[in-house]
Amino acid sequence: MIKNIIFDFDGVIHNTTNLTYNITKQIWHPNMIIDEYKEIFMGNIYSENNFTEDEVINYFKIQKEEFKKLKIEEKIKNSIQQLYNSGIKLFIISSNTEEILNEYLSRNKIDKFFIKILGLETEKSKIKKFEMLFNGYNIDKEESIFITDTLGDIKEANHLNIKTYAITTGVHNKQILQKGNPYKIINKFEEILEIVKIKNLI
Repeated sequence: MIKNIIFDFDGVIHNTTNLTYNITKQIWHPNMIIDEYKEIFMGNIYSENNFTEDEVINYFKIQKEEFKKLKIEEKIKNSIQQLYNSGIKLFIISSNTEEILNEYLSRNKIDKFFIKILGLETEKSKIKKFEMLFNGYNIDKEESIFITDTLGDIKEANHLNIKTYAITTGVHNKQILQKGNPYKIINKFEEILEIVKIKNLI
């Protein structure tokens, strides 16, 4: 039975790939092609890339303003509300900042659906953030699933044997996601509702 869903944000709740790719080119590599950008997410983006503190600060300064323009898709918003209404506990673990995500969630009126957001301010390692979540909220890992769009996230979830559903709406395609051996690959956010219905018979 699924009682808890942990979401990555970028590429899952909102596909920000083109937006973040363009900011990355602006800050780090003006001539970077999209495939090179996607390679950044093959592992943990902070531990496996040499970003300086000033570069990270400048990146999120730009991103903060760009995110203010984003509006959630109604189908995704409705799916999140249905999951919440069914009694599923919802969380977000992201490499993005909590400040940026909380502003997005509040402005799009979905903040009340999520119990906790764990972002960059909390910890760079998603492995550690998973552990914080499970220990801090007394969550049973066997009753939890993780939704992400990157191979790097799958690898971190695999480290703790968390059941991961990989979604093809963000950075990595099916072929790359399969390298992490996720529990299942899905192609749209609404499929999560069907998964919960089947598992929980709701």
